[in-house]
Amino acid sequence: MSIEEAAHIDGAATLRTFRSVALPLARNGFLTVSSVIFLVSWGEFLYGITGR
Repeated sequence: MSIEEAAHIDGAATLRTFRSVALPLARNGFLTVSSVIFLVSWGEFLYGITGR
């Protein structure tokens, strides 16, 4: 929360704070979750296509 407050004190609006502070901090989590979901989905696809 202190990073967002610092951006607000520096004069950033709410949308700019979200775009410049919150999204870059959350990017790694989004990429990790999407990679894991892709790998699990691909495994299920291969399992389904082989018919075992």
